Amino acid sequence: MKTKNHYLSDVERADALAEEIAESLGDLTNIDRYRRMCRTHDRQIVYRAYREAADMPISKIKKSRTALFIYLLRKYAEEA
Repeated sequence: MKTKNHYLSDVERADALAEEIAESLGDLTNIDRYRRMCRTHDRQIVYRAYREAADMPISKIKKSRTALFIYLLRKYAEEA
């Protein structure tokens, strides 16, 4: 869903990003998990982890894109 983010609250922006990530990863059943991650972590860190996981060639992914995203998010959050 494309919306004009400059009119959304922080929670609405986090939820929109969570929906984008869950949809992209094919994991809408866990949307609440993505909402929690997007609400509790810095948006730039979440987006960085998401883009890197999404751009990674499937041949280089050991488990799943979702697992890679979560790993990268935790890694970047610790570094921040």
